[in-house]
Amino acid sequence: MKRNSKDYQLALNHFLKYWAKFTIIQPYHAEWLSKYAKYASYKRGACIYDFSWEEEKIIYVSQGILGRVNYYLDPKTLKDKRSILSIGLPHMALMTTYHLYSHNQAKSNITALRKSHVLAISYNRIKNFMRDDRSLDSIVGAWMNKKKHQLARLRELNSCLDPQQSYLKFRKNMPELVASLSQVEQQDLLGISRSSIRRAIYFDLTGKKIR
Repeated sequence: MKRNSKDYQLALNHFLKYWAKFTIIQPYHAEWLSKYAKYASYKRGACIYDFSWEEEKIIYVSQGILGRVNYYLDPKTLKDKRSILSIGLPHMALMTTYHLYSHNQAKSNITALRKSHVLAISYNRIKNFMRDDRSLDSIVGAWMNKKKHQLARLRELNSCLDPQQSYLKFRKNMPELVASLSQVEQQDLLGISRSSIRRAIYFDLTGKKIR
């Protein structure tokens, strides 16, 4: 992608606008980002990162939706089935390891769930910049807090034995994901059937159970 393209500039501006929440943006912030952030766009369903590549970088979502996904063999159908472990919405970032100072790869791939525009920055570039300017440390901390908050909510839902109750809690507590994801993606995220989702939605709207 050409560095002077409209989409590339939009992605940089999106990041800088978010960065401005943590510091007063100076010319050197924009220069550093332009020099070290690698822009890419992906079609829906494209693999953005495979953990076998063993790279250490942060993938920032400018536009679109990313999913951290695994595939497993469904014992009933004997076909590969997708499991979505977490979601990356705009202003969020997914890391290829467990955290900025880890060398252990997160054992899952990162996939574009929608057409997505991202910026990828290596851990080393970020850590080197943070030695002189701690504002990036604040951004990484905010990303980690969003990740922890999302995973804690998902663990709470997974501990619910009733799939319909789990989905009702999902609708109440994670409305941003309800609005952003299709029912198939919600099913793969929560590990419940689409029929359970439909029953829960019907009950939520009418107060009645489907017979």
